[in-house]
Amino acid sequence: MVRGADHCVQTLAVMDVYVHGGAYQIGYGEFAVAKNLIREKEMIIVNFNYRLGPHGFLCLGTPDVPGNAGMKDQVALLRWVKKNIASFGGNPDDVTIIGCSAGSSAVDLLMLSPMTKGLFSKVIPESGSNMAVFSVQGNPVENAKAYAKLINFTGNEDDVYALEEFYKTVPKEVLHSVDVFGQKDSTFFFSPCVERDVGQEMFLDDAPVNILKAGKQHKLPMLYGFAEMEGLFRVPWFDHWTFFFSPCVERDVGQEMFLDDAPVNILKAGKQHKLPMLYGFAEMEGLFRIPWFDFWKDSMNAKFSDFLPGDLHFDSESEKEEVAERIKRFYFGNRQISEETIFRYIDYFTDVMFAYSTLRSVRLQVESGNNNIYLYRFDFVDDSAPLIPYTEIRGADHNAQTYAVIDGVWPNLNEDELSIDMKKMKKIMRKIWATFITTGKPVSENLDLPQWPPTRANGGPHMCIDKSLKLRGPLIQQRVLFWDEIYDKYYKIPTPPPSPPPRHKEEL
Repeated sequence: MVRGADHCVQTLAVMDVYVHGGAYQIGYGEFAVAKNLIREKEMIIVNFNYRLGPHGFLCLGTPDVPGNAGMKDQVALLRWVKKNIASFGGNPDDVTIIGCSAGSSAVDLLMLSPMTKGLFSKVIPESGSNMAVFSVQGNPVENAKAYAKLINFTGNEDDVYALEEFYKTVPKEVLHSVDVFGQKDSTFFFSPCVERDVGQEMFLDDAPVNILKAGKQHKLPMLYGFAEMEGLFRVPWFDHWTFFFSPCVERDVGQEMFLDDAPVNILKAGKQHKLPMLYGFAEMEGLFRIPWFDFWKDSMNAKFSDFLPGDLHFDSESEKEEVAERIKRFYFGNRQISEETIFRYIDYFTDVMFAYSTLRSVRLQVESGNNNIYLYRFDFVDDSAPLIPYTEIRGADHNAQTYAVIDGVWPNLNEDELSIDMKKMKKIMRKIWATFITTGKPVSENLDLPQWPPTRANGGPHMCIDKSLKLRGPLIQQRVLFWDEIYDKYYKIPTPPPSPPPRHKEEL
């Protein structure tokens, strides 16, 4: 926990900063150090860890493994803050949650869960939404079966209790021995899930799209955005990420559920928390997939359908191939996927992993009554950014806006050697973030920045954040309309695990 200057009387704002990213598989709470942000406004920063991988996101729909343990850790942290932060000089009624990458998807899911009502007042998702293809497992039990086979499960895969026992007893080194990062369909094997009601508190009891359409989300101020070219994010352990575990829709097993419906259902019903949000992404988020370009380009030319988003469902293989050809033609025309079309490759993965899902979520949230969403795209780069392979162009990489807010340029926290432009950008970004955290709006009258109104359902206006800030209209409108047609027809809403058969006495 980090706080600003000591004040005995004044109650400070609270920022539960950066639910860390890492594909719901890796990472740690102190990944993001933001001591310089505190110098902009007096606040308290809370960092924390949550369970990851199979420990955090295995979802079998049983009383012992209902799902979303990692998300419920986040809820537990927020409840602790609500109960205890006043003892540290904080205001329990003024909490902002922030996340980057998978952490961004997580804080956006926190907006949808009935478990989190009243626990925070503002939200900043940085590059990742609750509607992303990787945010919620479509079929968590099938994912559990597939992963178990990879770590030598030889029992009856249709016996959910045998699977449960296997995961409880498999050695840790075996459980984490599989390197399966490069999912072609842009999903994680294990992520949050829609839970089945097993008589416990549920984190997610419906699909996000249903919650949003129903308007059941928390309607809070939001600052939404992404960086210009997400995906240049390369760290020493990047190629060893695994994507098996992520949130899921839970089955009711008599416990509190984090997610009891698909996000789309929650959003359509308007059941999300309608809070201020600062929301955004990068112009070229698809740089996230550049490490696979040389390995995938020939496969994409031969069978593009293997690379369609994993949350689409088709009645036949021929229908899938027909849609795949339509999508390939939209992005690449009649050209091959090659070094000459690398920007189209980037656009494709930008849209399927980050941009479209963000703008789809924005639309559903605005339509269900949240009028406090501030949308941006982060385009800024300086000469320290790497060149995009096969080009002479640089782009803002994955989580670039996060690195513009936190100390240094990770992993080096020393800012003395940064360019003048980068130092200026960090100052601007910290002012925007600090202003939103303390007021629920990204700019105030005393800031020398353009006026920034909330966005509308069409994704405009949005703030383009570059060396200068410019307010612009709807984001990637033609690409959004194209994907709307695809998702309106072929989207498969995540569902909770099925009810397992009753256990016989000899099995207990």
